[in-house]
Amino acid sequence: MLFDGTDRITRKTHKEEKEQSVHIMRGKLQTALMKAANDLGIKVYGGKKLTSVTQTPSEVTIEFADGTVTSVDFVIGADGINSKVRRLVFPEAPSAVVRGTGYATVCDVLNPDGTDIGFFNHHAGIYSDPLHNRFIFTSRVGKTEGDVKIYLLDTSQPLEGGDDWRPYTDLPKETAKLADLVESWGAVPGVVMGVRRAKRINPVNLYDLADLPSFYKGRVVLVGDAAHGTVPLYGQGLNQALEDGGVLGDLLGHFQDTEYTKAFELYDKIRIPRTRLTAAVARKTMERMMVSSYPKQVIARFMMRTVINIKEFLGKDDEVLFHDFRDDVRAAVPGIQFK
Repeated sequence: MLFDGTDRITRKTHKEEKEQSVHIMRGKLQTALMKAANDLGIKVYGGKKLTSVTQTPSEVTIEFADGTVTSVDFVIGADGINSKVRRLVFPEAPSAVVRGTGYATVCDVLNPDGTDIGFFNHHAGIYSDPLHNRFIFTSRVGKTEGDVKIYLLDTSQPLEGGDDWRPYTDLPKETAKLADLVESWGAVPGVVMGVRRAKRINPVNLYDLADLPSFYKGRVVLVGDAAHGTVPLYGQGLNQALEDGGVLGDLLGHFQDTEYTKAFELYDKIRIPRTRLTAAVARKTMERMMVSSYPKQVIARFMMRTVINIKEFLGKDDEVLFHDFRDDVRAAVPGIQFK
């Protein structure tokens, strides 16, 4: 939709509603993952800052800012878009570049009397203003919460605090300021209402990482945004990271430590084409949401509608959104038995 809610383009999948994707707050997901790690006896250390990675034919030695040093069989760099592991092990790789800035907000969708505010009743919505290079993403998260993400594209001035997701503490001031801003942009009243009811606001920087030729070097392998982070215009950042972890876990479980190189080679073979596909869609979508004139906006919207309709007819979004990564693993390792 445009900011005023007009020119609506509906993106549908072939799945039944009960099989649709789920929106979840990252804090709840992180809690579930940390509990699972604890239940499995996996040790977790917080506040560690990596300073060096040294590889030999038989091991990897990693050192941290607090002076601790450890040697391991291999290292998995899952440290995000500004990955220190990537910078140390892949110094030839370009750094991620800022493609936009914005704010992620969480708001209550119920009135004090328990009734619904009546706006977050869609699965997800994207409101765009291509002429001014900005868009707003909204979604319902559970029964009582919604989120509104406000983004400005194509800016080279990162927001202070936009890399660590720390929320603003002066919430009343920032809520009113942000709501007034989106209202001045001409956003629909429901979006403005959602922002005014925000109970959390985080500044966010949007980055894009150029495609890497490989996700591993020696005994070090990258996953998630550290390997293929891109702009959030296809909603696949976290999903691709989860697929990375699933594929890598299955391969290491099959080949074990003695054949980690084979696991890493197949990981590259499986994951590079898929992550490049989703990154390419995100980048192309971003291009269509940034125009310099009204005629170009009309053309861009027409192209977007055409592409979405074709992909819907062919079920291409289903292939991405409801993909089972183990189909890829089975194809790469015939007869594999999952543990």
